[in-house]
Amino acid sequence: MALDGLRVDAASQLHYRPFQPTKLDPVSANNNDKPTFTSHFRGLETDGRSSIQPFPTPSVPPVTIPTGSPLATPSSNTSTAAYSKSFTSPKINSTRRYFGRRAVGQAMIDQTEVFQPVATQAPPRHIPQRGDHPAPRLNIVPQSSPLSTNKFYANFFLGSQDQGVWTHPYSLTWSKGTRSIRSWGMSVSHIDADQRVFGPRANGVPGSPARYYINPVAIQSIIMSATELGNSSILTTDSLQAFSANANLLPQAGSSSRITFPLVQGMGLVTGVYTNLQLLIQSGVLFRSVSVGARSWSGIFKYQITLEDNKSWLLYATPHNGQDPQLSLVSNTELRGVPNWSGVIQIAKNPSGLSGEYVYDNAAGVYPTSMDLAASTFGQTGTYHFEWRKAGLTGANEPKLLIFALPHHVESFAGPTPFARTPVRLQTTTKGIATAVFADSWTLVEANLPVDMGFSPWNGSLPRGSRSTTYLSPTAIDVINKVAESEIAQDMGNQTDLDSMYFSGKALSKFAALVYAIHKLCDEPDFARVGLSQLKVAFAKFSTNQQRYPLVYDTAWKGLVSSGAYITGNAGQDFGKYVIVEPPMNKTD
Repeated sequence: MALDGLRVDAASQLHYRPFQPTKLDPVSANNNDKPTFTSHFRGLETDGRSSIQPFPTPSVPPVTIPTGSPLATPSSNTSTAAYSKSFTSPKINSTRRYFGRRAVGQAMIDQTEVFQPVATQAPPRHIPQRGDHPAPRLNIVPQSSPLSTNKFYANFFLGSQDQGVWTHPYSLTWSKGTRSIRSWGMSVSHIDADQRVFGPRANGVPGSPARYYINPVAIQSIIMSATELGNSSILTTDSLQAFSANANLLPQAGSSSRITFPLVQGMGLVTGVYTNLQLLIQSGVLFRSVSVGARSWSGIFKYQITLEDNKSWLLYATPHNGQDPQLSLVSNTELRGVPNWSGVIQIAKNPSGLSGEYVYDNAAGVYPTSMDLAASTFGQTGTYHFEWRKAGLTGANEPKLLIFALPHHVESFAGPTPFARTPVRLQTTTKGIATAVFADSWTLVEANLPVDMGFSPWNGSLPRGSRSTTYLSPTAIDVINKVAESEIAQDMGNQTDLDSMYFSGKALSKFAALVYAIHKLCDEPDFARVGLSQLKVAFAKFSTNQQRYPLVYDTAWKGLVSSGAYITGNAGQDFGKYVIVEPPMNKTD
């Protein structure tokens, strides 16, 4: 069967699942999808292991592919791809949740869902609302869910919008007409370990480690641009979620032409979705050589790029209508293609030669658009699950997503996930060496969780069942009681009602721990009751929002902020709690 000039194998037919960014009409644009969860998990330390430096090796070591992995030997799959003319935007914002009973082997077990909403109703009446937050929502397409202010992509809607965002292992920066080639496209960079700059040694510290190190910025290795972009171009963002967002480059406001960059943490290839633009691929490092590579799928065009820093990159072009992009090397800074081109451009750094190229060839044509996180616990075991939504090629033999896993992810891989690792590994700036994984979802397990940990003294080196105790020696109890007599007499109100929610919370926590110790550890309930009555009065000021600087609900970014800066005019008041919005799922004091 032929479609748009392509040959399609009916036995292994693939179609194209296009990606449609949110329209940028500020009146009609609306995103009513639910937000995903914002929590992030790392392995819990329960064995007293010493911390490992994030960069124990100067170079990326090889990885052994487990037996049974689909990448153990190259596949002879020669399936071809077809493209559907019906463009259906994928659902990229809904949240999948796992809870209740789940099959494990042949047994059904009861599990506890980790993610439960604290509250879903409107803020209580004693927390006033206001919408005059001074930080502008710079070119953010309106959405109903909260706009988090502490996410990896925030630089794309703050300040001058020309600072980098890190998806790890790559970083992206809007060039915005800067540097030597004056590009207006999206610059992509990756930093190897040997590019770091280390500060002076701390000779007074064992081992004399460097006092600091710096990862270089503003290296424009590959820039994804278009000839239409210039000083009238704008950068917008939409679909802002916990682990993903879309960045859009438009020739000018209101233009229907654009490049949409789906930003997803860990994405294996950097993707740009072009709509009716002339391709312009640039490099501030300079092109040494560009060659046309053999196609991995019919309809995907591949280019092998070597830069003047001797680093190898791959570029894949997947046109929406089969049109050859016809990229040609105009100069050592520019590759140009045909005008009015629509399709997907993907780039990736390849440090692994032919084996790396094989991995990227089998990943080209699909890309992640968002990620859902679910987690549950059963006894002492915690299980969490990453599942990505994707766009691009689709069908019975569609490519799996290539996503980079950080070291703590790899340590916790379970089920089939360990077998999806590939030989491709790239250094990250601060999080160790990332491993590329071929999978649309990951399962991770944390065993031996410290579920017996409470407020009482806890010793992880003891056997389970005896690690948490309320027993103290008579000598220890006597010492605590003597100190408690003076501390319980302190003025809790004055110490807790401060001009800082942060330090007020610290003081409340101190007195709460004191009352607990007196009651549970020293077995003096009457003595503890005296302190508890004072603590309740002090805490009531905050529970009724009558502290010195009450909280307000900001309807612009949709979260709680301190009123301190509104009152004092100092945006840095209370560590910027006026500027940093605290949505319900974010950590608060």
